[in-house]
Amino acid sequence: MSCNSALAAEPPLFFCASCGATPRRRSFHALFHAGRLAPPHPEATALCIAEEGTNRRLLAKVYRVTIAALYGRHGKGTIEGVDIQTLTPFADASYDLVTAVGVLDYVPDAPAAFASVMRVLKPGGLFVLHVMSHLLGDGDAAPTLAGTNFSTDTWLAHYPRDVPIATFRYQRQWMMRALSEAGLLPEMITNDDPGGPQTFFLARRT
Repeated sequence: MSCNSALAAEPPLFFCASCGATPRRRSFHALFHAGRLAPPHPEATALCIAEEGTNRRLLAKVYRVTIAALYGRHGKGTIEGVDIQTLTPFADASYDLVTAVGVLDYVPDAPAAFASVMRVLKPGGLFVLHVMSHLLGDGDAAPTLAGTNFSTDTWLAHYPRDVPIATFRYQRQWMMRALSEAGLLPEMITNDDPGGPQTFFLARRT
């Protein structure tokens, strides 16, 4: 049974009943296999911010991967306590690729995050980000607070239970403008997944 024929409706993720993949994961893999995330050289480095396991393992085939997260372990060797708004542990111009898939959803200061990513990217390096579809709309308005909750055993379980988790809504045109203002050259790509269209932003340091 193929993934596309085995989709089980479970909004907003639409897990595949066959392999458990989400539209976001399938779309990330589609970008990879289309060559959009190809490394610029054999020793290329990637910084994965709270990246899920299948995506990390895919990138590790062609990149030397560093895993970082604000909370919790996201694979062997995870550097914990890393805030994408500062990325203070990492040197300037040290990575060829930075991924933040499903991270900006919870970041209060996205422009600060973009500036930090710009700082750690090598010239020509690529930033890949994705915001959950139900938190991404059209328009050029600044991000707004969608709500605040606390982690549970089934949602962001790696977060401390007493830490409030704010979720933010974004608009596509604002995202493109904010990435440009950070000095990046952004591109918006939408993958028409059977579980729903998935928008990724690929922004390159020139």
